[in-house]
Amino acid sequence: GASALLVSTETRLFVLYGSAVDEFRLIQLSENTGALPKSIQWIGQPVFQNMFGITMLSTSDRYGGFEESAISSAVKPFLDERRSRATASMICRDKNQYRIFFDDKTALYVTFKDGKVLGMFRVRLKHKVTCAWSSKLSDQTELMLIGTEDGGLYKMDVGTSFAGESIPHYIRFAFNHIRSPRVEKHFKRALIEADADGYCRVHVGYDLDYGGNRRE
Repeated sequence: GASALLVSTETRLFVLYGSAVDEFRLIQLSENTGALPKSIQWIGQPVFQNMFGITMLSTSDRYGGFEESAISSAVKPFLDERRSRATASMICRDKNQYRIFFDDKTALYVTFKDGKVLGMFRVRLKHKVTCAWSSKLSDQTELMLIGTEDGGLYKMDVGTSFAGESIPHYIRFAFNHIRSPRVEKHFKRALIEADADGYCRVHVGYDLDYGGNRRE
């Protein structure tokens, strides 16, 4: 039941226990890794970027009461290219998301459910984010703000555009071999069903032979 404060450098993690000066105990949590700047957020537990990816810190009986768990192996190449390049991070309470922004106008959103990763996806923005902040208002709605390099201030998750500019979305489905991957098949027609609340423009492409360039 003791109070705990997570203390981080880029190379090590510590937990400071206690509620008074004569009770403080500084316990080293990890001697091999720490949280990179501008990446720590609390979403039921600490979540941050370290040298190996996005990590969550859950309570356990190990390492002085906490345990590290890397959660981003599925997007490791993306994060490896952006190591030490985070410019801001924030949480989205309504969607239970951790969001981290990078200096190349990209971001990674990680969604949690019951303390486990439900999914993660990359985002490309029109502007470089330099700071981010989120809070619950008195009416229990959430306000999320980002500041950009050009001096702009924007609300997140409001409307259908980025200050009037279109926001591109891409969905690439897993390759489907239709049960028999070694049997060549011919398709005459494909139908796509979709529901939309308003106008949207959709472009559809396809891959054959696992992305090969062969055409029949």
